[in-house]
Amino acid sequence: DMNRLVNAPPDPKLRIDAPKKLEELNRQYEKLQRELAEKSDAFAQYQRKKRATVADLQKLLPDDAALIDYVAYKDQVCAFVVTKKEIRRFELGEMKPVAEAVDRFREQLTRVEPLTGKENDPALVLRDKLWKPLLPAIGDAKLVLIAPDGALCRLPFAALPGADGSKYLVEEVAIATMPVPQTLFDLLAPRPEKKEAPSLLTMGDVDFDGGTELVLNKEPETPKFQRRRAGGPMSWSALPATREEIVSIGDSFKAAIPEGKILSIRGKEATETGVRSKLGQYEFVHLATHGFFSPKELTAKLKPKDDELRSASGEAPRAPSLNPGLLSGIVCAGANRPTDENDGVLTALDIAELDLSKVELAVLSACETGLGETAGGEGVFGLQRAFQLAGARTTVTSLWKVSDGATQKLMTRFYENLFKKNMGTLESLREAQLWMLKEGVTRGMVRADEGEEKPKRSPPFYWAAFSLSGDWR
Repeated sequence: DMNRLVNAPPDPKLRIDAPKKLEELNRQYEKLQRELAEKSDAFAQYQRKKRATVADLQKLLPDDAALIDYVAYKDQVCAFVVTKKEIRRFELGEMKPVAEAVDRFREQLTRVEPLTGKENDPALVLRDKLWKPLLPAIGDAKLVLIAPDGALCRLPFAALPGADGSKYLVEEVAIATMPVPQTLFDLLAPRPEKKEAPSLLTMGDVDFDGGTELVLNKEPETPKFQRRRAGGPMSWSALPATREEIVSIGDSFKAAIPEGKILSIRGKEATETGVRSKLGQYEFVHLATHGFFSPKELTAKLKPKDDELRSASGEAPRAPSLNPGLLSGIVCAGANRPTDENDGVLTALDIAELDLSKVELAVLSACETGLGETAGGEGVFGLQRAFQLAGARTTVTSLWKVSDGATQKLMTRFYENLFKKNMGTLESLREAQLWMLKEGVTRGMVRADEGEEKPKRSPPFYWAAFSLSGDWR
């Protein structure tokens, strides 16, 4: 009901007080969550985890790792760097110029060099403000875990220049992100041995016009909210390369794990209901479709705290209290012809309410699935966080739209590393990104405009969109 009120507002002639109704539904939602928590044995475990100290966190960190927790507060930003040996805090200055530099940096991701040499280069600004001051604490760490906040959730850290200005950060260190540092307690806890054969669910080649019938009315329809991508209203276009993408991934999986189970959902079958019913049944999930985020004018209550983003049960975390979970989603079949029964979108709120504890890896190979609306300075609540709140161990998401052809090549390489070469998850992604960086131009995956000399290496636009959050191993 909340989803329908936000994304398909009622006809004004009905005189329904939508904001009031939303608030009532939200109160009911929170009341039910509290009642469930009181009856859950897992709640006690969750409370104990909340009381864990930074010293407990240090014990969990690998010897060669550093954790950076960026915190945006008031108009400032600071960072806590945690290693096995020490904990240090760094005041990094005002947030506004950092946020402005992030936006400018994202506009220049087709650059062919890490640094432009210009004084106002946003890459230089971001490196000097967010990374360089932390180096004494980071030391020789080979793995850096980053918990971003505010505008930094939009920043592809891998594409920042490294200590060597001719290289990108991804070439110098492995980087993974996590919603909050406390995630480590879940990620590194002992796990029961698996008895079932590995399984893979893929979704792609979605028919955004199918799944529902178009009903023509004689009278003009009341205007409804149009879903948006990259800030502008649009209908969802077909992604033809996603068919080859999911076929290639399936082939890699079969070759490496002949006894594994595979389900591929395509075309008109890729409905919201169909995807929702299958997500929690598979170990590996690959969704090659559009992502969406809603415009800011729909924001009503946007200041969730981290504790509000988790279910009181601890094992079945939930979405934020209201709009953040409704402002992003996965686009399914029939999304171009929504009805009251099926709007063709699986929202972050829907996903966060599922039990995805069986999911080891969820890859959202789509446009802007890592983005959500900035929620009152509390950071970005997007699909990445929704999957992890639902129990998915690791997610790989994209922060902007990359051509589906280039995405298909990168994803195929990633899964070959993961399934055939038995690499770790972050190692698989990083190798695929470095391969794309060094080989993309020569292999024709990166287009050079007519008359322009082909660059020697691929710009970050083509390889830095995807980031890993969660278990990096």
